[in-house]
Amino acid sequence: MQTTITVRRSSAWVAARRLECGDNVPTTIQVTVEIADLSHAVREILLVHGNGGYQQFYTQLSYDNNYRFSGSGWGFLQPQVDADTVTADMLDKAIRACAHWLIEQRQKAEEAAAAKDLAEQAMAKEWAALPLAWRAGADGVCYCVPNDTPADYRGPLSATGVVRYQVEVLRRLVPDAWTEAERERDRLVAVAKGEKAIADRLLLAQFLAHVPADALRGTLKAMAHDPQAVTDLRDQLIQASPMVIFDDEEEELDDPPNR
Repeated sequence: MQTTITVRRSSAWVAARRLECGDNVPTTIQVTVEIADLSHAVREILLVHGNGGYQQFYTQLSYDNNYRFSGSGWGFLQPQVDADTVTADMLDKAIRACAHWLIEQRQKAEEAAAAKDLAEQAMAKEWAALPLAWRAGADGVCYCVPNDTPADYRGPLSATGVVRYQVEVLRRLVPDAWTEAERERDRLVAVAKGEKAIADRLLLAQFLAHVPADALRGTLKAMAHDPQAVTDLRDQLIQASPMVIFDDEEEELDDPPNR
């Protein structure tokens, strides 16, 4: 059985041959060989590429994202042979060179992945070891540093700014520490809300002490009729005088709906 495989030539070789022979020597050519003349290693590659069978034409050899030959392509290779006439042995060697290149790329990818994994583990461990007060605030879980912070900065983090610790890595590698920081954030938010509510009530009480009783009655009736008036009242208390806020209105307000 024969098969035809596309072979490429290097740009330098093609340029030299074109200069030498005065003809447009092609960059790629189709080489037809007997499959039986190829080595078992190359036959195996062709079978993998053909999903278990030999193909009549191989325009390129595909590989997956793990740098292994496959029937569907994440990347593509063409065997390279710098020669006018390509023999079966030359083609076999070129295909095995492609396989060797994939092995090298796979090793590099595995080494890079291992190094990345170690770096992520170190980063997550470092963040989890920081004081809880540095890792959480009322504005959120903290994994950033302020802008223009020196690279050797060590202190409380922030929820916004320059990211120093990757959120997805922290959640994946130190989930308990992340959950702890979330609980502390929720606690601080609740404390802040409580303190704000106390401050709002104190402010309201201070102003109400200066408001005439009739005006207070009308205002409270409006607040019961429209809950949004409570928020509006607080804003007005901050920005205006109590006498402006509680101007008595002549019109009667409807009784609030039953709740």
